[in-house]
Amino acid sequence: RSVGFVSARKPHRAWDELLRFSKPDAMMVLGGSEVFGTWALQNQLRTLFIGGETGRHVIPMVMVKASLMLRQALERLITTGHRRILIPLCGRIPKFTENTKRQTLECAMELGVDPACIVHAESEYSSPEVLAAAMRQQWHKQPPDALIIFDWREYLAASHFLKEAAISIPDDVSVVLLSHNPTMNWHIPTLCHFTLPVEDIARACAKWAQHGKPLAGNQQLLEFRPRWVEGNSIANRTKKARPV
Repeated sequence: RSVGFVSARKPHRAWDELLRFSKPDAMMVLGGSEVFGTWALQNQLRTLFIGGETGRHVIPMVMVKASLMLRQALERLITTGHRRILIPLCGRIPKFTENTKRQTLECAMELGVDPACIVHAESEYSSPEVLAAAMRQQWHKQPPDALIIFDWREYLAASHFLKEAAISIPDDVSVVLLSHNPTMNWHIPTLCHFTLPVEDIARACAKWAQHGKPLAGNQQLLEFRPRWVEGNSIANRTKKARPV
């Protein structure tokens, strides 16, 4: 196993050590990047990306489009009266950030609302402190009435900030989480989120890895659809979020 490849700007020494000690004949990369793809191809390592960005390389990939989840979340929030939706983008690769901003702009325009109602808190770094600081800054500027978080790990930091600031879900801010984690089932209130077809994805990866089979129909890209799960974290927005 190797980490730190998502935002890497050049190959890491740990990747070479991985090859030297593990001697893999295939590799599945969760959230691959163009830099990692370049390194894998140079080392003639059969590679499958589970999400991520292949860049200019032809690398097979299975994925669930974050854009599908993002669009559905925005539609739900906008149609329930939310007009200042915060989307933290900390530690994301530049292309992902660019695509997210473009997609949210298109969604706002199609739904007939001012694109300025969707705010992106950006940072090239990712840590609990960075995320909390980005949220604190936005609440001081103009309190959001909704929050879209990409994953459970980020939400843990976000929820700590909300608790410290005594911001209530969903009374003060609505929340949509784009991914799912079994621990979420214990969250009060229940969070609106998406589930992924994990078994189908795992089956496709196993066939590729164990039997040398290509993706379905010899495709280089195999997409799976997420499923919306209703929760109690969205309120019809009838009052402005209060400042901290």
